[in-house]
Amino acid sequence: MKKYLFLLVLLLVLPFLLAQKIKVSSLVQQRVKEKITRYTHNHQRQCREEALKKAARLADSLMLEYARSKLDTANLPALPPKPAKPNLLKPKDTTELKPLF
Repeated sequence: MKKYLFLLVLLLVLPFLLAQKIKVSSLVQQRVKEKITRYTHNHQRQCREEALKKAARLADSLMLEYARSKLDTANLPALPPKPAKPNLLKPKDTTELKPLF
């Protein structure tokens, strides 16, 4: 009789224990899903920011290169060459230098 009573109690309590286990596992799955969603959102945001920085750097360098290439179209004459250095003339007076006062 005690055996049957134990089995009866076990059969009545077992569904409640399983139901609580299912609730806990569904909560765990929900938390995991939230973490995965948060991670993918942050990763996509970081990738987007990095791509925009690279694109801005590339656009800036292209604009600078374009501006430098258009700089020579001003039709200015070329700079004249530097004149040759003149020969230094030696002074005609060869007397020694003395203080004035």
